[in-house]
Amino acid sequence: MSSKYDAYSFDDFMDDPDLIRFIKYRGEQDERSWGDWLAAKPVNEQAFREAERALTVMLSVVPVRPETGVKESDWVLISARMDREERRGRVLRWSVRAVIGAAASVLVVLTGYWYYNSSVTVQTGNAEIKKLELPDRSMVTLNANSSLMYRRAWWLRGTREVWLKGEGLFDVTHVSEGVKFTAHADRVVVQDLGTTFNIKQRRDVVTVTLISGKISVRDERQKRPSMVLHPGEVINFEDSVARVETVDKMTNQPQAWVDRKIEANGMSVQDIIDNFKDTYGVQIVLSDPKKASMRIDGTMSLATQEGTLYTLANILNADIQREGGVIYLHLKK
Repeated sequence: MSSKYDAYSFDDFMDDPDLIRFIKYRGEQDERSWGDWLAAKPVNEQAFREAERALTVMLSVVPVRPETGVKESDWVLISARMDREERRGRVLRWSVRAVIGAAASVLVVLTGYWYYNSSVTVQTGNAEIKKLELPDRSMVTLNANSSLMYRRAWWLRGTREVWLKGEGLFDVTHVSEGVKFTAHADRVVVQDLGTTFNIKQRRDVVTVTLISGKISVRDERQKRPSMVLHPGEVINFEDSVARVETVDKMTNQPQAWVDRKIEANGMSVQDIIDNFKDTYGVQIVLSDPKKASMRIDGTMSLATQEGTLYTLANILNADIQREGGVIYLHLKK
C-alpha cells in the first residue's frame, strides 16, 4: 500500500478510486492491502474510518434508517414502575435520542447529495504538464493551462465521463463490453471503449487525433451523425465545419507537447506563437505581422520559455523586447 495515504485527509479518502473500489466490491486483494496499511497505525486512521463509513452509506443499496425507539407496550410497563419525575426524565432522554437520530439521517442525506452532485477538477498552470489517473484507471496527461473535470460519484453514477478545457492526451482503459468513455471538449463529444487519443480545444477550435483504437466524434451544435475515426486520423471542428485529415499531413505532431517540444512540418510562425501562449500564458507580438504566415520545419523545444523564445527570435532574425506581460519581436532589416 502506497505511503501517500499517510498524509490523506477525509476529502482525499473520499476521492480516492482505490478506496471507492474497496468499499464497493470488497475484493480480497484490496482487503489485504488496506488491512496491512491500517496495521501500521497511521496517524490519519480516524480520517480513513470516517470516509469508510460515509462511502459505505453512499454506495450501499440498502437504505440506512434510524432506530424507531421502544414499542408502545414497553412504555406502558416502564411507566407503571416510575414515579412522575423519573418518567419525565426518561421521556426527555428518548426525545433527545430521536432528535439525534433524525439529525444523523439528515446529515447522511445531505452528504450523499453533495457527493453525488459534486465534481473533481484538476488544473495545470503555465508550462505545467500533469499526469493523472481516473477512477477507472484510465490515464490523462494534461498540457499547460488546461483543466479536466469529472463527477466525484464516478462509480455510483455508472458512467465514465470527463470535461476538458485546453489539451489532453487520453489513454482509456477498457473495463467491460458496452461501457463507453465520454470526453467533452466545448461542443465536441468523443466516445470510445478503450483507446488512446488527443484532444486540443483552443481559440474556438477543437482538434481530435486518434492514436490507437477507434472512437466516435460528434458536434453537439450540428445535427449530423457521429463520425468514426481510425488510427492516424484527425478531425478539426471550426465554426460549423468539420475537416478530417491524417496525422502525417498535420503541421505539428499531436503528441509532441507531451515531450515538451514542437515537431513542425510547414508550421506557421503564428501557430508557434499560439503554442507559446498556450504553454506559458504570454503573448508574442511581431513588428512585421506579415511574418506570421512564414512556414517553419524542424523540432523546437518547449522545455523553457527563454529557450523557445530565443529559438524563434533566431529563426526570424529578431530582437526581443519585453513590456509588461507582452513580448515584442522586432525583426531586423
